[in-house]
Amino acid sequence: MAVETLEFSDTLNPNTEFLNGRGFWAFYISLVFLIHTLLKVALAIAFPTLSNHAWTVTNFLHGIITLYVMHWVKGASFAAPFWAATDGGKYDKLTWWEQVDKGQQNTMKKKLLTLIPLVLGVMACYESDWNPQWVSINAVITFAALLGKMPFMDRARIFGINQ
Repeated sequence: MAVETLEFSDTLNPNTEFLNGRGFWAFYISLVFLIHTLLKVALAIAFPTLSNHAWTVTNFLHGIITLYVMHWVKGASFAAPFWAATDGGKYDKLTWWEQVDKGQQNTMKKKLLTLIPLVLGVMACYESDWNPQWVSINAVITFAALLGKMPFMDRARIFGINQ
């Protein structure tokens, strides 16, 4: 696992600057609850036996989406096309997670982004009444969502994947 260093400039990174915006965290958490509510209704209609596992489905979708967006896509994940030209390609080798807070570890933003999948996993286990089968499913999902956020995974590429 080769680790590349990158000098971050004092200029704002448009890929991650929205985290500093007013109301971002309320929006993010509200969006998770809205998706959970929609999933709960959809599961109750389509699959009534699974309606009490809506948090598990929410946990799964959140894990898959954030794993891809935060830890797989490199460069300008969220940036508008005109921003991509202004960074000169200096973020092209970094995932979005590696760009947050200029690559510093254990910042408040990264702690909150780590806490959310953990809370989702616990809520999913609680909703399933701690059934061992559902707890193991949620544990795998939560572990996968948290693995890329650990400090030892910073700029690490497992088996050279996503170089």
